[in-house]
Amino acid sequence: MLPDDTNGNNFELLCDGIANYDTVIFDDLYSVTPDATFTIDKDICIVGINDACGVTLSLPTGNYTLFSLGANCRRFEVSKLAITNTIDRTAIFVSDSSCKHLDMDSFIIESCLISGNARLTDIVQDTSSAPGGYIREIEITKNKIKDVYTNCFNFSDVRYDNLRITDNIIRNFKYVVFNFGTTNGTVYTNDVTQNKINAIIDSNDVECDDSCVMTISSGSY
Repeated sequence: MLPDDTNGNNFELLCDGIANYDTVIFDDLYSVTPDATFTIDKDICIVGINDACGVTLSLPTGNYTLFSLGANCRRFEVSKLAITNTIDRTAIFVSDSSCKHLDMDSFIIESCLISGNARLTDIVQDTSSAPGGYIREIEITKNKIKDVYTNCFNFSDVRYDNLRITDNIIRNFKYVVFNFGTTNGTVYTNDVTQNKINAIIDSNDVECDDSCVMTISSGSY
């Protein structure tokens, strides 16, 4: 991979690394231009040697999803990675579009630097049929989140054993940073609600600077 993506194939090389190795290590900040959503259907750890290493997103027209989790991905971890999007279109780093009943052992985002119009997770589980999966351990810890224009972490209708959101530093955001809501009025609303077992939300430093002005469609910041 080349930092400025001169050859235009950084995303292809990144996907090849994810497909063929259990751990992908970033040693620099790389520009990435995705041309199709890549499904991660295995356990994976994506890590930077420090939070100055990672990806700067250069997007095609419209909102975009880089990665989707498949049914065989049981452990997903991203740590010490910079994820930056400076373009006024939403980039989703990872979603569940390939599997609406995820059954995972762990989902970990730790010590990352996230900035710009980037949604790190967009996990929206299906409530039209009986819930079939859990994410047993969700950890979002020690991240630095700055100038985010969208829900940075979206986990809608997700059942979990343990959720931990701790020691994150958040500066300047639009509307919602973390969404772990449950859709009301469905046949399975009670099932989803009763299977959100344990949540710890502690020691997060959240602030919008006086100079922060972000256009929002609803709510407040």
